[in-house]
Amino acid sequence: MLEYTEFFSKRHKNDEKSPVTWAKPREGYLKINVDGAFRENMKSGGWGFVVRDQQGEAVAAGAGNLQHIIDPAQAEAMACLQALYFASASGMNRVELETDASIMRTALLGSQLDKSSLGVLFREIKYQMYVNFTDVRVVYTPRSCNTVAHHLAGVGASLAPGGVLIWPNEVPSDVNVLVAADLRSV
Repeated sequence: MLEYTEFFSKRHKNDEKSPVTWAKPREGYLKINVDGAFRENMKSGGWGFVVRDQQGEAVAAGAGNLQHIIDPAQAEAMACLQALYFASASGMNRVELETDASIMRTALLGSQLDKSSLGVLFREIKYQMYVNFTDVRVVYTPRSCNTVAHHLAGVGASLAPGGVLIWPNEVPSDVNVLVAADLRSV
């Protein structure tokens, strides 16, 4: 079994393909793009997510600040967890969870990282997926296809410690600008 840190440092093979563009969710699903931000010098960061419908329009978004985190994988995992909490509370039951961290996909679809330093967090995410949703598809996407969530993670990192912003119905104009850019490439 690969050590957690070795695994996280390896690049995903799909990164070599280009150009890659954001894709709309499959029929009957909502797509949730997630991302985490990490500030190593401060051991802080942020999380962000955006929920998009079948036309690719943003229907909800969220961002939050993180304190006392150990690495980028923890920030990414917190983004997944916060997005799933929101989706469940909002009555969403079939989602595509899209992340630009290949370790998240591996961690959520298998058990090899369950005993890592973030294993409890990975197991909580899997529990939420199993209990609160009819179907969750976990998908890896290159960062170039995750710009909206990446922006929101940066917003979260800039909030006061513990700060959270949720847009349950209408997203901010800066998010809509990024969504529109994604849709031009579809």
